Amino acid sequence: ALAMVLVWMPGGSQLWAVLHGTATDRIIFAEDDTGLSVIKSNGDGFSTGGTVFVNGVGQSVIPFGGVHSALGALPAFIHPDPKDAAIIGLGSGDTAFAVAGRPTMERLTSIEIIRPQLATLRELGFRGLDGGVRSLLNDPRVEHLVGDGRTFLMRSGRRFDIIEADALRPTSAYAGNLFSDAYFRLVREHLNPNGLAAAWEPSTSRVRATFLRVFPYVIAFPRVLLGSNEPIVIDREAITSRVADPRVREYYRRAGIDIDQLMQVYLAAEPVRYGPAFDRSTLTDFNTDLFPKD
Repeated sequence: ALAMVLVWMPGGSQLWAVLHGTATDRIIFAEDDTGLSVIKSNGDGFSTGGTVFVNGVGQSVIPFGGVHSALGALPAFIHPDPKDAAIIGLGSGDTAFAVAGRPTMERLTSIEIIRPQLATLRELGFRGLDGGVRSLLNDPRVEHLVGDGRTFLMRSGRRFDIIEADALRPTSAYAGNLFSDAYFRLVREHLNPNGLAAAWEPSTSRVRATFLRVFPYVIAFPRVLLGSNEPIVIDREAITSRVADPRVREYYRRAGIDIDQLMQVYLAAEPVRYGPAFDRSTLTDFNTDLFPKD
């Protein structure tokens, strides 16, 4: 029986293609002891983009331009002068790419726990099929690390102008580690003065409640939360000027992103603001490491 299994077991490409409901020429995959990464084509090839699967679960899409881009661009252009950022979770690379669009950014550290994520993106980049992915992988300011993001923050001893986790579904295994009060406290402690923490807010009030319990100053955009130890100033005139920089527009154009339109979607209306005067004692349903409901 074992001999038959060894003879008939399909190769990795065929196996993962079948399990992802497609053909072998429509996936890029890589796997090792840290996990499995698959990019599944949206069509006959990758010219129209694809879906990024991590350990079998769809997490993000290529090309860029959705909420992942907003997670990166909003703090990058709201912060008065960001130079150093940390992104926990590489995923499709969308959030890291968007943060790096601010010309003042000197250093960006991307920490991904699934090593093959970078391998599949590199393969996609080698094929020359997505400008945003190629731009991110060729950016000398970006350092790609493999490991646990929380461990990196604890051990590096560094502080950052921007720290955020690439959007991760709350239903994914161990996602609670990036939605808990302990994680948000760790982020708060590693922010530079006027630094910004960014987090995706999925369809649950517990994530906002947890975020609010930790950060004294919070601004809530649709599905995007920004937190800080100091008041967050949104200078729309300054943001408009930063976005109008020809270098900025050219940068995002490589990924097919209209940065003016993306920012306008989030800045058109006044976001919800919370300060130290907000009564945090009313927030009783939230996420902890021991009980990560999300």
